[in-house]
Amino acid sequence: MMRTKLTGVKFAAIILLLAVTGNVLAAGYQMLPEAYIANESAAISLNQDALKATPLSSTLRMKKNDGSLSGGVYWDFDAYTIRDYNYLKLRDLACMLDRTPKYFSIDWDGKSNVIALTSGKSYQRIGGELIGKGKEVKQTSSSTAKIMLDGVELDVNGYNIDGNNYYRLRDIAQAMSFYISWDPELGIIVDPYSEYALE
Repeated sequence: MMRTKLTGVKFAAIILLLAVTGNVLAAGYQMLPEAYIANESAAISLNQDALKATPLSSTLRMKKNDGSLSGGVYWDFDAYTIRDYNYLKLRDLACMLDRTPKYFSIDWDGKSNVIALTSGKSYQRIGGELIGKGKEVKQTSSSTAKIMLDGVELDVNGYNIDGNNYYRLRDIAQAMSFYISWDPELGIIVDPYSEYALE
């Protein structure tokens, strides 16, 4: 086995190289965690913001068949803004649309995790509809339930808040074809006597 004899100069050069390399690695080690933590914190913050449900600030009104609006803040129940979109509970919406051309029923299949909507069928209340439970900001999680409308699955995203599923108002309006609009003074207007249209 051949052995290499190190002279004093070579030995000193190796020690110097190791010292320089160690300083560079140490500097890099000190920089990487800080950058990583900053990026990770930003990602966590973004994720939390995305899953934050803010109580709906707009008034929700519904048009009558003569074109007039239901007066005052009549529809005052739990509704939230998530990722800049408005989300409502289906059961509250079913109560709103009762006795209009867009009325529908809701059936829940816990075994299949399916919410079945049937258009043209009266909604049977189970209690707790159209009741506000607070105005605080809520944390949400994605809903895993499937929604079927007249036997056809809807491609919509929902969120679970305090054990209740909330869905984007515009998605349901499009699926059931009723008109919604927003007025800076009147707020959100639901018109079940007009067909859905993009603004």
